[in-house]
Amino acid sequence: MSNPIIQTTFNIGYDQFHVSKCGNDGPTIFFVHGAGFCADTWTILMNMLIKQLKVQCYAIDLRGHGRSKCSDEKDMSLDVISDDVLNVIKQVRAKKLILVGHSLGGAIVSKLASQLDNVIGLIIIDIVEGHALKVLSSMQSTIDNTPKHFNSLDSAINWMVKSGRVRNIDSAKLSTKNLFIEVNGKFLWRTNLSMTSDYWKGWFTGLANNFLNSKSAKLLILSEIDRLDKAFTIAQMQGKFELKMIQNCGHAIQEDQPDKVYETIKHFLIRNKFIKA
Repeated sequence: MSNPIIQTTFNIGYDQFHVSKCGNDGPTIFFVHGAGFCADTWTILMNMLIKQLKVQCYAIDLRGHGRSKCSDEKDMSLDVISDDVLNVIKQVRAKKLILVGHSLGGAIVSKLASQLDNVIGLIIIDIVEGHALKVLSSMQSTIDNTPKHFNSLDSAINWMVKSGRVRNIDSAKLSTKNLFIEVNGKFLWRTNLSMTSDYWKGWFTGLANNFLNSKSAKLLILSEIDRLDKAFTIAQMQGKFELKMIQNCGHAIQEDQPDKVYETIKHFLIRNKFIKA
């Protein structure tokens, strides 16, 4: 099947935000990736959604990521990157909006859900405030142990799979290219995560409050049940959001198990009457 995803650019002031989009009808699903990923992380899932359901899909490259080009890529505070996404969403002019965010993207969409009056659904993937803040202490060592460059794109793809960052080779082949820039025959990471370390804590602080207080229908997709913190556990027991566990995957659930994420989102949309069965 030919790829129906269209690549486009949204201009916000002097900044250019790359967006992948597909579908022409139905509610709009807007995807936001995590730190160090890019819009391509959603490629397989978006193709499944528009092939099977009456929806429109958009996926943004955040500031300092993928194919977006911004005059200031050093300020990666939650306020700044959330405003970026908000401004692009406003240009989309969706009547009914479902926000989907992975990791940092989950924090962004949770923050934005209360700022937009057209949000009917909120989905966050593999992100819980307590767990995220707890693992920040090991983030720098993870970055330090990551190769700084690769000699070929194939080498980068193989490393992504062998390291477990993406466990699905088909996904990795589609999502890896725009994580890198080619300089003198070397493939260097597009995003320098070490340079964002001052913002890590701020990314996730307040996530639980933002997500749980959203008035829209809510879904949390996790790879491991022990990632639930106290606030999320209590709220889940009170039925404030739907919880779906997807096994045999790493952090990038949408890439490792796109079929299961598709089915989970489809059932969420149907159950909440956002689309017809």
